[in-house]
Amino acid sequence: MIARFLMIALITLYLVSVPFGNQAHAEEAKKAKEEIVFRILVLGDSLVSGYGISKEEAYPAVLEAKFRQNGYPVKVINGGKSGDTALAGFNRLPFHLKQNPDLVVIVLGAN
Repeated sequence: MIARFLMIALITLYLVSVPFGNQAHAEEAKKAKEEIVFRILVLGDSLVSGYGISKEEAYPAVLEAKFRQNGYPVKVINGGKSGDTALAGFNRLPFHLKQNPDLVVIVLGAN
């Protein structure tokens, strides 16, 4: 008798909790999908790093803000270093590629 009652209780509990679990899973998947961000690496020299201006005024930050204003979930990575040459930028590229960018923009050649 007790075993039958426990079996019915467990089945009832399972049937009641499954829709809530699926809903929570669906909401979690939706949230994860919304958080998918296209990552852009901008590799460059002082023009990219924002030498002499605030971080928010640097080219990568302005580019990210423009994308986001238009509804694009983009993260722009500032890979600029003042005084960098093309060779130095090339040598730093493997380090920045560890951030798994979807797109790389190279702005080198002024130095």
